Amino acid sequence: MKAFACLALLLWAALPSAALPISAELPRGQVVDRVTCAADAGQSYALYLPAGYTPERKWPIVYAFDSHGNGAEITRRLRAGAERWGWIVASSNTSSNLVPMQENFDGMRALWADTHARFALDDRRVYALGFSGLVRFAVTLALSAPGSLAGVIGANGGWPLGQTPAKQHDLPFFFTVGETDFAWY
Repeated sequence: MKAFACLALLLWAALPSAALPISAELPRGQVVDRVTCAADAGQSYALYLPAGYTPERKWPIVYAFDSHGNGAEITRRLRAGAERWGWIVASSNTSSNLVPMQENFDGMRALWADTHARFALDDRRVYALGFSGLVRFAVTLALSAPGSLAGVIGANGGWPLGQTPAKQHDLPFFFTVGETDFAWY
């Protein structure tokens, strides 16, 4: 009976339609280091839901990408601001500037599908935040799917190589880099 119950639980957790009720079980007001994507168990993300999160209203979200997949660390750094301003933070645990870009796109597809199934999101306030080499990835995401992101925040990285920011991109972009950072150019 115990084996049957475990199997039933695993099958239930694997169903994409089961993603909606799972959000009710995720803690609010604290960082969750690992949320496994329902449709792709090989993808996960760190999550912060504001303490006041409720599915009765739509919430803004920032997808954060670290060049070494440190989703929990980034989420902890963003936690205070996310709580104060009422933002959801979802930071990939599998992003990397050391893998083919397609792997980052696959991860983002899983992350996007999972968060959009689990949470009440305001599609007008969806942002991407990239650190280091994944700033280029975040910008590429926005340029490859116009209108899907409201803007990109880049820390210590730049516009995709071979491309120049232009008015036709119509992409709000905030870029920051330290004056002694190797990414300064």
